[in-house]
Amino acid sequence: DLVMGHIIGEDNLVVGVDFGKINDNAVIYIGKIENPTALPQDQIIKVMDRIVKPLGTNYAAILGELINLNLLAYPRFFLDATGVGEAPSDMLTEAGAIVEPIKFSLQKKMDLFSNLKIFIEQGRIRLPNELELRNQLELFEYEYTSSGNVKLHAPEGMHDDEVAALSLMVFGLSRMASPPVSVSMVK
Repeated sequence: DLVMGHIIGEDNLVVGVDFGKINDNAVIYIGKIENPTALPQDQIIKVMDRIVKPLGTNYAAILGELINLNLLAYPRFFLDATGVGEAPSDMLTEAGAIVEPIKFSLQKKMDLFSNLKIFIEQGRIRLPNELELRNQLELFEYEYTSSGNVKLHAPEGMHDDEVAALSLMVFGLSRMASPPVSVSMVK
């Protein structure tokens, strides 16, 4: 069923949210495991819905939409809780949602993005044919800083909000399919 632009009546939905307002769009990915009875290594993740909020969208409006989605479908939410995402995580939890706030530390970003990369490489994810998503996936990069640390990011002037929201959704669903990966970079 499609209600208010969202799919309801599905089991095991996971929502990945990257909040943005001024420089980046807020992006919401809703997905599920397409074949949950298959062996974990054979399970396929499917994006059910992709919602991109225009620049300047009020956080309260986004939060209201997420609360409504929770009332309709009871998904698990995986949110970027770095910066502005911390308060919405608390508010969704208070509204009865199952929320896992994710703080984007270097290690957590490596885990999230590596997990997404593995699912893509194994052909275990059904992605929407969206130009902006494809561009962000192709441009996302890592590099070593002068101090020897790894930096995961979009090139200067580009965005990674789609990749972040998608990686949060995939991370949540991969926990249902099999344990997510943890990666350490070795120079």
